[in-house]
Amino acid sequence: MTLNFRESFFPKPWAFGVGWALFLAILALLPVCIVYAAADPFVLGKESLLRASIALLIGLMAGAACLGRRFRFTVAPVNGFVFLFLIWTLLTVFWSSSSQLAWEETGRLAFLVAAMLLFQSFARRSRPRIIYAAYAVMAASLGVAVWTVGKDALAGFSPGRVSIARTLGDWRDVVSSVALGNSGHVADFLAMGFFCWLAMLTASRSRVRTTLAVASLWLHSAGLIVAWSVHSNLSVIVGLVVFTLSLRHTVRSRQLKAQARRWVVLLGGWLLIIGFYVVDQPLNPHGSRYWADQTRADYAAMGMEAPEGGFSGGIFSQAFASPRWQAGGETRIVIWLTSLEMIRERPWLGWGGGNFTYVYPTMKSDIVLNDPRYQPYAGRWTNAAHNEALHFWGETGIVGLFLLIIICAIAVKRYWERLSVTNYGNAVILAGGLAALVAQLVQMQMSFPLQLPVSALMFFLLIGIPELLPRRGDSEEALLMPVERPYGPLELEVMMRNMSRPAEISLGLRFPGVLAQIAAVLFIALGAFWGWVELRPLRADIAYSEVRAQKRMLDAGVAARTRANCEALLPAARRVLEIWPGHGDARSAYQDLLLCSGDFEEVVAQTPIVLEKLNAVEVFARRAQALDSLGRTADADADWDTVFERLPEYGRMHPIEYREYLIRSDKSSLENR
Repeated sequence: MTLNFRESFFPKPWAFGVGWALFLAILALLPVCIVYAAADPFVLGKESLLRASIALLIGLMAGAACLGRRFRFTVAPVNGFVFLFLIWTLLTVFWSSSSQLAWEETGRLAFLVAAMLLFQSFARRSRPRIIYAAYAVMAASLGVAVWTVGKDALAGFSPGRVSIARTLGDWRDVVSSVALGNSGHVADFLAMGFFCWLAMLTASRSRVRTTLAVASLWLHSAGLIVAWSVHSNLSVIVGLVVFTLSLRHTVRSRQLKAQARRWVVLLGGWLLIIGFYVVDQPLNPHGSRYWADQTRADYAAMGMEAPEGGFSGGIFSQAFASPRWQAGGETRIVIWLTSLEMIRERPWLGWGGGNFTYVYPTMKSDIVLNDPRYQPYAGRWTNAAHNEALHFWGETGIVGLFLLIIICAIAVKRYWERLSVTNYGNAVILAGGLAALVAQLVQMQMSFPLQLPVSALMFFLLIGIPELLPRRGDSEEALLMPVERPYGPLELEVMMRNMSRPAEISLGLRFPGVLAQIAAVLFIALGAFWGWVELRPLRADIAYSEVRAQKRMLDAGVAARTRANCEALLPAARRVLEIWPGHGDARSAYQDLLLCSGDFEEVVAQTPIVLEKLNAVEVFARRAQALDSLGRTADADADWDTVFERLPEYGRMHPIEYREYLIRSDKSSLENR
């Protein structure tokens, strides 16, 4: 495909061109960005950077409108239902359990919708810009693939050079440090990039591009194997079927014959890569010589019997022997069963946008409580339902779930409709986009891509692509006629398709002479200031990272948990909350430091503020301890009731407080818990 580089990559006026360059930078750099200085280097940092960038982009687009470039977005059913979904999420604020979290979720969705509209304005009727956007995503996914495979190999061959905190308990801890913060999320993003590269290979007529695409697809497949995500690899398989079916009427047999060599090489490479990781051989970083000793020690520490196949074999043997693999299915079942309890209690309106993590710890499932396999996970916190249908049903009720299903169904339908009438160039783009979207729908069944900034951004961009591609050469070409109306400096233009229905809405700003330049600079300055404000969570999280590190030392006993040491951390914790009062983890840590410092009155005063965003057992336990210390035992017992009801094993973890509570409240019948 030949691209007009000057007009597509450097569009005028300058504010529009800068905005387009920034948008490409977001797609290329945000997925690989890790804010190492932050307490949450993977999600909150990306979320803040995305919101700040979108705020600046809005300022740039307003500036471009002053300079004569209109802001345009398509009039399409998928956009209408996206707006309805946003409005419905906003309405859930009024009945949400935590209105603060519901407001934050509404804001998060509003920024994603803004990103969708900005992309539509940048790429409307411009196939080259859609391709450039795909190139940006491809660059990011290739970087993630190289990083994933490289770090995995380094950890296998030279583990001393990789410093990783063991959270999952197997090799995926290494992969989880790559760009996106979880091995499943890494694999999900690799699946998105995989189909972009596959589309490039299909359309390529250049030997260099063909070679690059084949090598990149090999690296992506290796990364997907290493990340070991069942739903991600399943999504690739389903996406490959969809991609093939999408092009069945467009790709001719002579094209397949001409491209036969590249497909044979690609398939042969995939088979070799699978064999490389499956066979237990010295060059395989997942051979038994690299994992058997550690896994054997893990089994011994947990008192588990050796797996049936012993501790030998390649990556399949390593995966099935992993203690994490043994627990993975049970934890998801617990999460789904508990999520269904949320839905059962409020099926129609839900608990409020963004309220899943707030309500989840309060839910009890009889199946979970009565099954010894699931009991240890009862009352625990989790970050998502690990199924987007359950997640949005629990938060936004049946209405929100219905709107989400409609958005996905309309997007898939529009892809399929355009594939049946378009030319070859558009068809390859549509096939890649549809395969990526369907892959993401598969991922939504066992993961939570719509809760993550990068994956959610990909979803909101993918659903609009069928409306953006030009129709030149299609069998459904239409006549577009503009209808304009000025409202002071604001100019509204509606493009009518065949003079029967609106196809596009554009907004412009008209200022005379030098006022246009001044207004443009002012709008851009406002966008930059707004972006700085949106960076508050990230700046607070960077400040909190040091507080958290020192507090963990106190909690682990590395440093004495004395009153003096806790008091020394309080000023730093207050500074975090001054930057951003909504930092829930910092607020919780501040409450704990106050308890350790003996400021019991302030612990009680802070608890309602903490509970605005964090409805966790430890919050009630701290207030109960503070109330006990203040002699307000009756009030403390109400909190202890909550603690022991939600998490019965808390009594075993804190036997002194538990026994005093039993004696004081005469609840000896609880002793058998």
